[in-house]
Amino acid sequence: MEVQAAAALYGTRSRPGCSRARAVLGLHDLAPLQDLEPTVDGAPSAWRVVGPRPLLRLSRAFAPGWIRIRLTMKATAPGWMALSAVDADGRAADAPLMRGEVQGEAGVDCHVHLRRPATALILSPPDGPGEFRLERLNVERLSTIRALGHAATAKWRLLRKYWHTGAALRRGFGLLLRGQFRLLWSKLFRGINGPDLEGREPSEQNKAYEAWRARRALSDVDRERLRREAAALDDPPVFSVLLIAPDAGGLQRSAASVLRQIYLQWELFIVCIDGATPPKDGLDDSRIRIVYAPKADALSAALAAATGDYALVLTAGDELAEHALSRLAATVAADRALDMIYADEDRLLADGRHVEPYFKPDWSPDLFLSWMYTGRGVYRTDRVRQVGGFRAECGAAQEYDLALHMRVGAAHIYHIPDILLHRATWDEPGEAEAAQAVLRRHLKRTGRDAVVEPGPAPQMHRVRFAVRDSPRVSIVVPSACRLVRIRGERTFYLHKCLESIARSTWPNREVVILHGPDVPAALDPLLHQAGAVRAAYAAPFSWARAMNQGAALARGEHLLFLNDDVEVITPDWLERLLEFSQQPQIGAVGAKLLFPGGQLQHAGVAVLAGRPVHPFYGHRGDHAGYFDNLRVPRNCSAVTGACLMTRADVFRSMGGFDESFPLNYNDVDYCLRLIAAGRRVVCTPYARLWHHELGTRPAGVHPAEMEAFHRRWGAAWAEDPFHNPNLSVDHLDCRIRTTEKLRSAG
Repeated sequence: MEVQAAAALYGTRSRPGCSRARAVLGLHDLAPLQDLEPTVDGAPSAWRVVGPRPLLRLSRAFAPGWIRIRLTMKATAPGWMALSAVDADGRAADAPLMRGEVQGEAGVDCHVHLRRPATALILSPPDGPGEFRLERLNVERLSTIRALGHAATAKWRLLRKYWHTGAALRRGFGLLLRGQFRLLWSKLFRGINGPDLEGREPSEQNKAYEAWRARRALSDVDRERLRREAAALDDPPVFSVLLIAPDAGGLQRSAASVLRQIYLQWELFIVCIDGATPPKDGLDDSRIRIVYAPKADALSAALAAATGDYALVLTAGDELAEHALSRLAATVAADRALDMIYADEDRLLADGRHVEPYFKPDWSPDLFLSWMYTGRGVYRTDRVRQVGGFRAECGAAQEYDLALHMRVGAAHIYHIPDILLHRATWDEPGEAEAAQAVLRRHLKRTGRDAVVEPGPAPQMHRVRFAVRDSPRVSIVVPSACRLVRIRGERTFYLHKCLESIARSTWPNREVVILHGPDVPAALDPLLHQAGAVRAAYAAPFSWARAMNQGAALARGEHLLFLNDDVEVITPDWLERLLEFSQQPQIGAVGAKLLFPGGQLQHAGVAVLAGRPVHPFYGHRGDHAGYFDNLRVPRNCSAVTGACLMTRADVFRSMGGFDESFPLNYNDVDYCLRLIAAGRRVVCTPYARLWHHELGTRPAGVHPAEMEAFHRRWGAAWAEDPFHNPNLSVDHLDCRIRTTEKLRSAG
């Protein structure tokens, strides 16, 4: 690690007693370590990167305990900054104390706990060519009592925002009464920087899944019920299981899982690759057949021999849950038109343990273009043959190619929210590259102009859709023209918002400002420079009415509704939103919004237990989310009106925002009406903005709006299709639901 090398090179032995020297350290305590030189203009704390590993050192020692880090940085090149502690031996910890993304500007406000004494702190700014300036650095030692106060305040704010205060207090008092002081202490401090899934112990997640499996375990009564239900089916479907066996390893375990199925209408094809010989023990069932084929043709050879109504693929080592075919048969019997079915799955370790359960969303076509999140599918056999079956030239991505071909024909797709498959392997060598080639052919075949690139994580892809023509974007901004302090500067939210919009790379845009009766004289030149269309909104302020008023004045083909308390991070944000907004079946698209401290504010809205919430609210801005879902575009129930793009013709056809929701839920209501009309809602992380939140309108949720939302959507949206019912609705981090009553496995 370069930080460790630098620490050893420059020596960071502290002077005796310096850990008690000053409680607050700042910019004047920083010194360059390597690969940096002052900028030409000589601005304070401004540096130019002149080498591959730029580093700065904060030369003060810290005793074990809590410290608070507040930092603001501007940089000409995007990248990541990090702050690491150096111990008495000159070694930096493997994990940095703080890490944040810099896209033009970044602010961090976080608390960290030092377990061992630190002799210095090392700051790693964004590497690569460019310049950066530290506008603020404040490192403060905190007593345990002060840190406890900060943790309690952060927890209280989050609980109040999502109405969990009463339940959390009851749990806290329960821990107190049971004498579980250490656990209570841990839970309280865990929220000091906002909630964080990665802050939970892996053992907690494993225990939660073990509890889930225990509650779903089949009894003899369940098995007998499933047999009766199967016997009562008219024309029971037959399933062809295609088991690919590159070698004998794991084959018997996979075959045994098929033989254990409660549902008996199946046939098993074991495909031995390149002349491999299958073991004979336990494979004497008349429903089992052996097929020999080269690796590239293995799936095609098995499909050619299959006689079942539906086909599914296993790789040697994978196992089906005992009730898997029972659930599939009941699903098919309920809808004979289904073309593709997928279910949840987990990872099966060699020692038999089940870990990493993936509770998937319902069909999410935009997420599917980022990776085959559906995993192993179950496909109607005649439909598979109709679209050309498995293609050998697609290599390890043959199943992805098949699903994409089936989707082109408007396939009927269904998701079963239950763990039916235990995967021994989740990917094959070369699968990501093969999948990207398959995606390129699919997009070309369907006439969609796009570029496919490697995605933000293994097995993920990024599809960049070209923006057709040069549509005008009308940016509609309501503003109270409020004077505020941002990063120490007395200014206006609207001023900073318009400054950031001016850096956008999309040229064909207009700005529509809805303001109060009086506009401060200091804003007039900026509004004139922006060429803004201006109008006063009616009093009392209604966000929905102001946005509808702005939309009526707009001349663009696309409307972008924007709060004035946001600042653009990614200059190509409009292009990233337009690439989705231009697609006919997409009704609205939103961006990733971050608090100035770097925490996540918005990455899509979910409707859980009848209330709109922001999953992973308050987590780190670079948090990957649940199975990396925050790192790629995905479908969701709604996006926030703080940054929402929609086509003007769609907006007008929907009647705009419902003004019976003047301040809250009008954006969610609009998105749910779009979905009810057959359109999709997308959130993309490739458009990012800072959001100060509540700069445009008063804080608080009015009970009348909440009641109106429940009357309209409470029954229809009792379960969010993009939030698996096996995940908790009482938490924002997609943890497993263990306390609520679950549906039976059958």
